[in-house]
Amino acid sequence: MRLTCVVMSAIVLALLLPAASAAQQVDEITSRGLGGVHFCDPLRRVNDLFPTARDTVMTGEGGTRWHSKVVSLSNAEWIIFESSWVDTTHVWRVTTTGSKYHTPGGVRMGMSLEEVLRQEQKLEFSYPEGYVVITLVPDSVSFFVDDHSAAEFWAHAHYKTDSVDALKVMSHDARIKQLFAGGSCKYRLP
Repeated sequence: MRLTCVVMSAIVLALLLPAASAAQQVDEITSRGLGGVHFCDPLRRVNDLFPTARDTVMTGEGGTRWHSKVVSLSNAEWIIFESSWVDTTHVWRVTTTGSKYHTPGGVRMGMSLEEVLRQEQKLEFSYPEGYVVITLVPDSVSFFVDDHSAAEFWAHAHYKTDSVDALKVMSHDARIKQLFAGGSCKYRLP
């Protein structure tokens, strides 16, 4: 009986170990999360995978506040895992400037828009609160471009520019400065 329990424990451990190792080595930002932290995971999970994560609080319109975790990476790079003002205990959004992280399609920090287009990525442009947000459609990951390129874009664009026109206006030399993705946990709220 004792031998059977030991064998069963070894089998279970062998089955679980590769999955746990793979999850912790993920360098992708996806529509599910980043670095083994998935959207809707408890915010405290960030510290399990990123032990140096620090607590912070984000502030929004009307004084709304929500808990977040900041992970400092090397070379002044960072990751922010955010909760939401409606649910301050689960991960709803992740943003990174970390050059090690990339989308499933291979898009990463510092790439030019031209390099992204050469990968035949389908892009959508949106303009929430005056920011130029470019979304990689198949990956559901978005990015901001460098400030200079964004300012030039606004100097030549009409406010409600569609994606085709936006590609004509946005410099193809524009560089990615932040990658981000988010997920909704509203159906998981008690």
